[in-house]
Amino acid sequence: MVSEDILPKSNPIDLAFDLVNRFYIIYNFILKKKMNLTLQSGIQRILSINGEDLLESGQ
Repeated sequence: MVSEDILPKSNPIDLAFDLVNRFYIIYNFILKKKMNLTLQSGIQRILSINGEDLLESGQ
């Protein structure tokens, strides 16, 4: 009874697609984290180069 509640009542193909989907989501999450880190360091570089200009325009 418990195992039936955990696993959806579907064919193995659906279960395989579900697994692939989960791996894809995890992979995307890791990829986006790396992208965000590189974006942040890039933005910090731009801010350090043009820091004074951006601060003045913000006032």
